Amino acid sequence: MKKNTSAHRLRPVNNSYPNGDRLDSKQLLAALTAFKRGDFSAQLPDDWTGMAGEVADTFNEVIRINQSLTQELARIERVVGKEGRI
Repeated sequence: MKKNTSAHRLRPVNNSYPNGDRLDSKQLLAALTAFKRGDFSAQLPDDWTGMAGEVADTFNEVIRINQSLTQELARIERVVGKEGRI
């Protein structure tokens, strides 16, 4: 997966990262809560490995997709608002 270096990355307390399949549930909850509020800059670290890494990659991709869809909807809203048609 491509790395989004411009995005704000949430870091766990004590700068520790999960090893293998161990997932930092507090960090995951913080990222999910930020996403729920519409904060598309909330990303999980891309250096996690194992199952935790797959969860992080999938979460970050969902964020990117939703951000892209939101931007496209805003663009369509501007076009429809000016022209009255798509």
